[in-house]
Order: sequence, then C-alpha cells, then structure tokens
Amino acid sequence: MSFSRIAPLAGMLAAVFLFLILALGPKVATAAETPFKIQFDQSKLQIGAINDLPLDTLSTKATLEGTVSNTGYVQIPAGGFKLPEVGITDPVTIKAYMGINGPMTGRFDPATGSLELNGKAGVWVSLNPTQLLDLVGGLGIDLTGQLGALGPLLGFLGNDLTCGFSPMDVKFSTAAGATTSGAPFTKGTAGPGALSVEWSKLGPFAGKTKVLGGFIDVCTTVKSLLPGLLSGLGGGTAVGGVDLGGLLSGIDLSNLDNLDLGPSGMTLTRSVDESVPVVPVVPVDPDPKAAKLQLSVSPKNHKAKAGSNVNYVAKVKNVGGTAATSVKVCVKAPKKATSVKRCQDAGSVAPGAAKTRRFSVKIKKNASKRSYRIGFEVRSSSGSNTKAGIGLRVR
Repeated sequence: MSFSRIAPLAGMLAAVFLFLILALGPKVATAAETPFKIQFDQSKLQIGAINDLPLDTLSTKATLEGTVSNTGYVQIPAGGFKLPEVGITDPVTIKAYMGINGPMTGRFDPATGSLELNGKAGVWVSLNPTQLLDLVGGLGIDLTGQLGALGPLLGFLGNDLTCGFSPMDVKFSTAAGATTSGAPFTKGTAGPGALSVEWSKLGPFAGKTKVLGGFIDVCTTVKSLLPGLLSGLGGGTAVGGVDLGGLLSGIDLSNLDNLDLGPSGMTLTRSVDESVPVVPVVPVDPDPKAAKLQLSVSPKNHKAKAGSNVNYVAKVKNVGGTAATSVKVCVKAPKKATSVKRCQDAGSVAPGAAKTRRFSVKIKKNASKRSYRIGFEVRSSSGSNTKAGIGLRVR
C-alpha cells in the first residue's frame, strides 16, 4: 500500500481515537465530593514493651481533613492528617510522633458512623543533639568512644536529628482493638467518635535528617551506633526524668529494622458533640376539618372473555371532618378495547359516610391485547382527587 493511501487512513484513525476520548471523558468523571473533616481533642499512645512511658503529651489535638464522595469514598491528601506529639522539652527537646507518608484513602458509612483509612506511615523520634550532648557531658558521661563515625557529623546536624521506622502499612479504624478503643461517629464527623490503629512490628529503620547536601544519611550511622550509645549511658542515668539507657532494656536492638515492641497502638478520640440534632418532621394536615375522600374498587384484578361485561363496585368514603359535595366517580378505560359510562354522580357524602357506584365495562370483541389497566377516580367540590388502578386480563 502506498504512502498516499496510508496517510489518510492514519489521520482517520487518529480522529476516531480523539473522538472516543472526548466522548468517554465525561462519563468516567468521579462522584461528587464534599469536604470531610474530623478534629480530635484526646489521644492515647500505648507501646507494648515500654511500660509507663515517661513522656508528656505535647499536643493532644489531631486533625483529619480531606474529601468524601457521595458513595462514601474518603481521600486524605498528603499533609491532611496531623497527629499529636509526645515527648519532653526540658532539659532537652525530644519528640515522638506518627507521621503519614502520603495520601490516605478509605470508606465512611454515614448510616453506621464507621470509618476506615489505609495508607503508609512512619513512627519518628526527633531530638536536639546539641542539647543532649551538652546535658550528658554535664552529667560527667563521656560518649566519645561510642560516637565513632557520628562524631565528625555533629557539627553539621544543627538542632534537629529525626530518625524512625518507615514505611509501615497502617489502618485507622473506628473498630476497637486489643490496645485501642475505637468508636463509630454515629452522629457524623461533628459528633463524638474515635479512631484506632494498632501495630506490633515497626517498619525498617529510616531517617529524615541528611547532611552535606543530602549525601549522608545520619540515621544510617545512628542505626549502627545506637546499641553502644545506650550501653554507654547505662541503666539508671536519667535525662530530664527519662532513663534513656534503661527505658529500652530487654529489647533486642541489634537489628532495628522491623523492631518488635509487642502489641502497640494509638487511639484518637473526639469527645465533643457539635452535630446538628435531627428534628423529626411530623406531617400536619393543613385543614383537619376538611372533607377527605378515600376510594376503593373491587375486584382488584379480573379475567374475562372478549365480548363480555365486567362489573366493578367503587366505594367512596369521607374520612374528613366536613361533608364533601358534588362528588363524582369516573372510570378511565381504553376506548379501542372497552365501552363504559365514564362518570357517575354520588352527590354529597357526609363525614364518616360512604357511597357506592357500580360500573359495567364491556370488553369489545376486537380487543387485541391480553391485559389492560382500568383507572378509577373520585372528584368533589372540595378539591379531593383520589385515584385507584386495577388490572383486567382478556382470555
């Protein structure tokens, strides 16, 4: 095939693909999204192997903020989940917190209040190395022999060293766990509830602090030196009320990757209730004394041969407080298949009273369908307009 024939064919195929993309684009649009936000006012951290963690709660508040679709699909962007911190600030600053590595997704059921979120996270410890070394030196503890390769890097660290365990697969849920106490948000995200997350093994040892233009990961060095540093501190040496050496005694620190601390968990609680109470709507009759007509027709369904008559009884009852006047009962049936007197007067119907009218519907011999729908209607000067439908089958 010559190029002169291929070129128009290629152009036509490109046009077809472009048309399909434009045509399908609006059809695959995502469901409508609305803001989704929960503000927590309490938090509790339980580390399995470390009892009576001697750390203060530096921040109890946490905020979860993102969007939710009309199908309950929740999206939390990176930075949309702010978690509380624990630690000490005197005489040195040491902070521990869980951080979300990126966006999270999940489901929220407004009917039950259940919420589940999945994502990646890390558990981080941040400290001021300058303060710590000055304090340890003031206590007469010499760690020079244990610093090793970390010593030359201290001048580049500044006031922040952040290391931890990441990534970890985490699942936040309103379901209660062994060490947590989740609770559904039965009154919506503005009402009380709790999110819990549990873990046993931490993720791989990782670091956020890098020096010399990012070429050296300080935490990699800390990973190899940490057991010796803690040994150098020794059990019973308190730093700001925290025995750094004895706190982790009994835990195997020879391999910090996937460190097993035993069943651990965190519970984020919202105790306040700012939900808008739902006031039940009670239907009110605009005029309880007005006439109100009810219509019933029998038989409900009927079978008959073409050319025969079908008899119906229509009963009109006034369940209102005043008489209904100029009452009329009418029937609507297909003209090509039936013949019937369309309307009958019922006069006035007093409150609590009832009247009946009989209709004879003749099925024409040329009725072509096997089934028809017959409709009845009652009207009056009071404006009442009540309908009833029945079925008619032709044998």
